[in-house]
Amino acid sequence: MHRWPEDAARAEPAASRPLTLRQLGFGSALLVVVAALIYNGAGGDGDGTRSSAAPSAPRPAMPTADTGGTNGAVESGTSALMANPFSTFQPTPLRDPAPAASPASPATPFVYVGKRIEGGRLVVVLSHRGRDVAVYGLGPLDAQYEVEKLDEREVVLLYLPLMTRQVLALVDPDIQEEN
Repeated sequence: MHRWPEDAARAEPAASRPLTLRQLGFGSALLVVVAALIYNGAGGDGDGTRSSAAPSAPRPAMPTADTGGTNGAVESGTSALMANPFSTFQPTPLRDPAPAASPASPATPFVYVGKRIEGGRLVVVLSHRGRDVAVYGLGPLDAQYEVEKLDEREVVLLYLPLMTRQVLALVDPDIQEEN
């Protein structure tokens, strides 16, 4: 009896034939399922340990309104897919995000020390990082602050990164107002 090459391939033992793409896919899927069951501690108490007691009633993986669970949280040690892949998930509706707070300028690092008149001009002395700074007029004080207004009662500083104004009252620290 003459055999064709196709018949010879069918007659070979299964161990010597190469696996088909379909067989490789099923084998891979089976390997993933077994690995997930081992990783999640199948048959345990949900914490990765096995219990020797009789099996109890299964706990719901996804909390429902009557269980008082937290917004879609799953028991520790199990993933949502492995807990119950056939359950229906009801996501909680998204809330409107809180409006972002606008950045506020920091408290002014300048402290009023005193004022004097030099050559008919008002000179205000401010303390900044342990040093006295004499302010003769409008303009920049440092990289972040600029003098916008200077008079007998106040100095208005502009905080340049946020373009916000800060008012520094020129009240002598030695003189206290009486009530």
